[in-house]
Amino acid sequence: LVAAFPVASLMDLIDSTVLVSTSSGPLIVQSPLQSTVPDFAMQVEALCDLVTTRPEQIVYGRIHLPTAPETVVRMIPGMTPELTSQLITQRDSLEATDSASVTWLLTRNVLDLATFRRVFPELTTGGDVFQTEIVVHRAIGGPLLRRNLVIDAASSPARRLHWTDLTDTPLQFPESLLRPTVP
Repeated sequence: LVAAFPVASLMDLIDSTVLVSTSSGPLIVQSPLQSTVPDFAMQVEALCDLVTTRPEQIVYGRIHLPTAPETVVRMIPGMTPELTSQLITQRDSLEATDSASVTWLLTRNVLDLATFRRVFPELTTGGDVFQTEIVVHRAIGGPLLRRNLVIDAASSPARRLHWTDLTDTPLQFPESLLRPTVP
């Protein structure tokens, strides 16, 4: 049996229909993945955790939706300045459980279904690449050492992707946060 059309993304299944030939004539079958049902977000999240349309074991280069800066979100194909602004505003008001999936873009009406389908392959809410800033501080004289580290834990063993000296760049937070507090 050959599919009538390829499923390029799991989001192609949302609100879709298929015409099936039966012995009693043609029958239109609706996808069980309907955006109007109350547990839609949970259904999509579960589906995305179990199924993929890609043969690769590791998918590279997606945008981490929960933390991507506005300038990065603006570069997603199909994102207008208005959509970007709405996305950032809505994202900042999400509960932790809602931000675990990209479906809030659809359920909160940030994107219509066509735009959601188009941007879905560009997005992720998880991943195995981690970034940290290491600050070695001394009480007198300020930071002694600052490094930015990016680790790819998707490979085994994990590998360092990026290691940058930030010692001479300004801190992004008050230096007083590095000092111990005395009760």
